[in-house]
Amino acid sequence: MALENETLQDYDFVLPKHLIAQHPVTFRDHCRLLIYHRQTQKVEHRRFYDLPEYLTPHNVLVFNNTQVLPSRCYFFRKTGAMFEVFYLKSLENNQFEALLRGKAKEQDLLFCEDIQIRLLKKLPLGHWIMEASLPPLTWLSRIGKLPLPPYIKRSKIQDTYLQH
Repeated sequence: MALENETLQDYDFVLPKHLIAQHPVTFRDHCRLLIYHRQTQKVEHRRFYDLPEYLTPHNVLVFNNTQVLPSRCYFFRKTGAMFEVFYLKSLENNQFEALLRGKAKEQDLLFCEDIQIRLLKKLPLGHWIMEASLPPLTWLSRIGKLPLPPYIKRSKIQDTYLQH
């Protein structure tokens, strides 16, 4: 439900860097929980394990069990030059759309393990149509890395350990 005069600026706010978690909590139910009391406009800071205190028999809980696709991959030219391929969506016949970081041209070949991709067509905004030697969803789970938002600061080496 959009507001009539809503703008992007309406969603701009200051979030202090020290409040941005760089790693998940060890015990998931120990994550922070903000409780907002509409009647009094009071805010409480609690832990997720406190949630049952606020639920009533008529509440409905919706569980989200989606997973993030490990869509960031690193491919190489035969010269050793590295490219970041960020998978966006599958097309037909092992073709897919992706973002590409690195200087490349159409028909270039990139490699990672037993996977070869050919850059077919450059699209606007850094998007490319690529063709892989194997269906993308079969190799993403093996070589893909979980994408992290830019405000989470970790090295590529640390990203490797996020896989499991």
